[in-house]
Amino acid sequence: MKNRFRGKYVMIAGLILLAVCWGIAFIHVNSKYKMEKDIVCKQGETYNIFGCDFKIAGAEWMDEEGMKSYHVMPLENLGEGRMLVVTMELDNNTEQTTEVPLYQAMMEYEYYTNAVSLEAFMELNERGSLHPNLEAGEHMELKLPFVVYEKQFSQKEWENIEEDSGNIIMALYPQKIMMEY
Repeated sequence: MKNRFRGKYVMIAGLILLAVCWGIAFIHVNSKYKMEKDIVCKQGETYNIFGCDFKIAGAEWMDEEGMKSYHVMPLENLGEGRMLVVTMELDNNTEQTTEVPLYQAMMEYEYYTNAVSLEAFMELNERGSLHPNLEAGEHMELKLPFVVYEKQFSQKEWENIEEDSGNIIMALYPQKIMMEY
């Protein structure tokens, strides 16, 4: 009987020791590698990412009728739809060809994030690639469309979505880079 209780105490002590060691390692790693602050660029400001200068030149909202002209069909079960079209200017100021990974660009509004609508992207841009190669000194203007639906937001958020600003997330790692629209 005593051996049985002794085994439980040894197991509990071992688990406590393991938890303390994990806590020490966790604190050590998080103090050694501090979290970088997010970078937020205002609309119209230029920021160099991936070796190119990025700038949001403008943003406009489209209703469902405008969406249909770009082959984006409304989803009735999600309510009314709208599409945000962000105009982004890219400049390759290097002396070599640069790849620009735009496929990771996301719209962020309050707690909501959404990726680029591929159907609308292909319709809006002649050079339909979310991973374009820019030649040295080349300038490119792309339109990044993001589709949102009424039932994805509270009523108050939906009523103000066109007036409020949000962010286009350009990179998450090693540092979060956001550009306001």
